[in-house]
Amino acid sequence: MLKEYPETRLQNLRTAIYKETIQLIKTHNEDRIHTILHFSTNIICFVILIREYLTLW
Repeated sequence: MLKEYPETRLQNLRTAIYKETIQLIKTHNEDRIHTILHFSTNIICFVILIREYLTLW
């Protein structure tokens, strides 16, 4: 039983590290999606402004 305790503890540590890694990846992906959406919105606004500017001429 003494030999099993460190192995169980090691397994728990691995599980905790795995869960934390997955959470960090999810957060990173959400941030990238927000960045892409902001960039897309900026491009759309820029195109609309250019179009409005060109129709004034």
